[in-house]
Amino acid sequence: MSTLTCLLLGASGAAIFLVLAAQSPQENRFLVFGLGMAAVLYIAFAWIGQAPAAWVAIEMGGAGGYGALAVLGLYRSRWWLMLGWLGHPLWDVGLHWLGHGSAFAPREYAISCISFDLVVATYTLITQIIRNPAAAGAPRPHPSLRA
Repeated sequence: MSTLTCLLLGASGAAIFLVLAAQSPQENRFLVFGLGMAAVLYIAFAWIGQAPAAWVAIEMGGAGGYGALAVLGLYRSRWWLMLGWLGHPLWDVGLHWLGHGSAFAPREYAISCISFDLVVATYTLITQIIRNPAAAGAPRPHPSLRA
């Protein structure tokens, strides 16, 4: 499958994911879960691909880092969630498309993930600005945490 096809599939998947998220009364939780799953799937690929234990540990560390950003996005500021989605393509490209993770992670998944993540990051950014224009310059607590 061509790189362009993978990118288009990722963007299309993101559009479907975002329609579902937008319809959910718990949109942020939906986005948090998605970011967590994007990172956890690489652990599964490493495990199934019989990657060395050290590599599985690297994947677990990545999942922990992206999980932390997701949780901060849920309980502190949606900006953290956006940063998680924005940063995840670096993980996709650096470790799984061009790096050693390409030995076990499907190339098509890593490439599709790039456009998926960037579309979700863009959506998160735009909706944050639209919903809270006063906070466009600085992270603030999520509205669900305000008294």
